[in-house]
Amino acid sequence: NRAYGIVRRNDGQAQEGARSDSVGALILVGRLVTAFLGALTLLPVFALGRSLFGQAAGLIAAACYAVAPGAVVHAKFATVDVPGAFFVAVALSFAARILTAASNGGDRALCKSAVLAGVLAGFAGATKYNAALVVLSPVAACLGLRERSVGSRWKLCGGVLGGG
Repeated sequence: NRAYGIVRRNDGQAQEGARSDSVGALILVGRLVTAFLGALTLLPVFALGRSLFGQAAGLIAAACYAVAPGAVVHAKFATVDVPGAFFVAVALSFAARILTAASNGGDRALCKSAVLAGVLAGFAGATKYNAALVVLSPVAACLGLRERSVGSRWKLCGGVLGGG
């Protein structure tokens, strides 16, 4: 039985004429995607911890997420929880980059981080509707920039919301 060309199983018990578009194959692909995104979530969790609190905090955060029972258990099911958590973590990581880009003085990096945080917050909301609240974090990061004028802060918020 082949699962959409992604997985090939040669277990010897496949029935004659087994279809690759069966419900079982679809669930298998969904579980693989969820497991992949669950493992990939470690990277933005590490990046978020590192950008806000340093390298050691990033490693501790990633290690804690790697053994968190909820993350491990839900990563093997084909549900929207783990992909939603992935997009929330990436959106939060880019929201943190808004703050670091502002302190480093890079306008281009600041705008890029704001738009990407908005886009990824939109992905989070599209994956799981209550994850759309993550759009408040890049907006708060933009409004919290003290080095910028009030007008430029609102323009950045427009970039975040336009991206999302």
